[in-house]
Amino acid sequence: MSSFMDVVTQVSTALASKFNLPVYYGEVPSTATLPLFYIDITSAEKEPMVGIERYIMNVKVQVSYIHEDITDYKTEILNIQTQLYEALKTIVFDSKSIRGKEISNSVSGDILRYVISYPVEVQGQFDYELMENITINGV
Repeated sequence: MSSFMDVVTQVSTALASKFNLPVYYGEVPSTATLPLFYIDITSAEKEPMVGIERYIMNVKVQVSYIHEDITDYKTEILNIQTQLYEALKTIVFDSKSIRGKEISNSVSGDILRYVISYPVEVQGQFDYELMENITINGV
């Protein structure tokens, strides 16, 4: 695996197996039935690993849970929050188990938003030349 789409695939697989609900990335069809999960990548930042041809890609994923129109949705959202942590705390990336970090969640209106970041190690050249040494004169 070598891209943030692989992270989306792993998150989607974890959600589908834990909740047995539809999971979407990109567009949600107008015929979709509730409840459902929607995945979005909010950022994918690269950090170099000096001296080797690898880098860390921090992929921040937002999972939105959109529920059915029920009267006691707050209890349902509380239950889903707990289960989301269990389902998404680790994913498998390139045959390695990756633990999520910077986990947060919020409820906006009646939609639960769960954000988690995965630091995945990627084989390959970093996009730009890294500065190895710096010399400052006159300071």
